[in-house]
Order: sequence, then structure tokens, then C-alpha cells
Amino acid sequence: MNGLLVFGAATLPTSLPDRARRPGWWEYHGEWLTADLHLRAEREVRLARRLSAQPLLDRLTR
Repeated sequence: MNGLLVFGAATLPTSLPDRARRPGWWEYHGEWLTADLHLRAEREVRLARRLSAQPLLDRLTR
């Protein structure tokens, strides 16, 4: 083995839930990907609403 350390699921304590660690590319499950995309979409919707409300706020506070 010559001093090669392998990190991954085998080196983590088994008491941790699966969501407590970031998955590798080989185990990126679809439901996690869906949740991440959903959160990203929510963030982008909030940003778009804030940016679209800014001109109105500027006009009202002139």
C-alpha cells in the first residue's frame, strides 16, 4: 500500500447520517441533486423579486 490513505465512507463513523457528509461524484443521489436544485431555484427567485422591486422602491422614495 506504500502509505496511501483512502478517504471515504469507510473512514467516517457509522453513527453519522448520510446527509451529514457531502457525497462524492460516484454517489450523488438524484434526490439530493433535486433538493440542491430546488434550493438554488428558490434563491434565484428571491433575487429576481428583489431586483425587480428595486426600481419601484427607488421611484416611491424619490
